[in-house]
Amino acid sequence: MENWQIFTDPRFLLQFRYPTVTPQGNMVELQEEQTSDLARVHLISRDSQEVYFEVRRYRDLLPQEEYQRHTTYLEQRLELEGFTITGLIDHAVGASPAHQYSFQWDDQQRVAILIQQEHFTYRIIYDPVSPINLQILSTVKLIA
Repeated sequence: MENWQIFTDPRFLLQFRYPTVTPQGNMVELQEEQTSDLARVHLISRDSQEVYFEVRRYRDLLPQEEYQRHTTYLEQRLELEGFTITGLIDHAVGASPAHQYSFQWDDQQRVAILIQQEHFTYRIIYDPVSPINLQILSTVKLIA
């Protein structure tokens, strides 16, 4: 993980590391968005499938509520044959309890992890096929 950046932001009670360039030489873009009820950071390698990693922060929303909200949205948006969403299962990020679910369509799949900390729920979505996304996930640390 040489030449990786550390993502820290006072809006997030977590941090992680990410590459600025993929092993195949593609630039990793960091896109940020904020509205009154969410903050979002999205890492993507535009010219390849190497990096897809997104973190959203929701205020005063329980993980189970976010799961229900998100799955309803996905079912309405992705009315595709073969689209599936798993149930919510217990998971952990480091020593912190979390929940996980996944969804897939066509030849794409994503894993979502929900972590509750204080008044916030964090939703991490990544493409589990790419090893870089798993490396980024392994660097996620909650900040007390």
